[in-house]
Amino acid sequence: YWDNETCDSVQGATEGVTYHQSIAKTDTLKYLRKTICRVTPLHFERELLKMGMKAYRFELPSDIFSRPSDNATEECFLSPGLPSLPSGLTDVSPCYYNFPIAASFPHFLNAERSVLESIDGLTPSKEKHGSFVIVEPNTGVPMESRARSQSNLVVRHVSSFPRVKRFSNTIIPMFWAEYNQVGLPWYIKSLMY
Repeated sequence: YWDNETCDSVQGATEGVTYHQSIAKTDTLKYLRKTICRVTPLHFERELLKMGMKAYRFELPSDIFSRPSDNATEECFLSPGLPSLPSGLTDVSPCYYNFPIAASFPHFLNAERSVLESIDGLTPSKEKHGSFVIVEPNTGVPMESRARSQSNLVVRHVSSFPRVKRFSNTIIPMFWAEYNQVGLPWYIKSLMY
């Protein structure tokens, strides 16, 4: 999808079914998020007990959808010829047939205040709208995970159309999705105990 080999690379990434073995707290897990058309890093947040076992919680960084001036790793995800989006949104139109779609955290979590204030009724919460995985570090087996993202319609300049001109230069949330895994099947649990 992306012109830059670094941004287009899926090397070392998984779809979250399992991660590499012997995970250290200093590791960055790479998760292929098809809904946002790229590999995302997961960073260690804390150690905890899950099902009586030591586990590590890794989170998607809060700046993953930031503007390149705020997060340099985002630069190669810019679409040439289009103005950059507000911080907290990333253009994913190249992998959706150039339809004007931007990804964000649900409820515009961590987005610029102006984006959040442009839509009534949003209440972003890290607990409800952030993404994480809890992984057993020896095997790399995810014990719980939540991958959340929001798809938004990017409306550019449409003031020449009287009925829709009020939507000019607006980001309209369409839907947000959550993929989750809670617990493990009995046959996986039996191998881990």
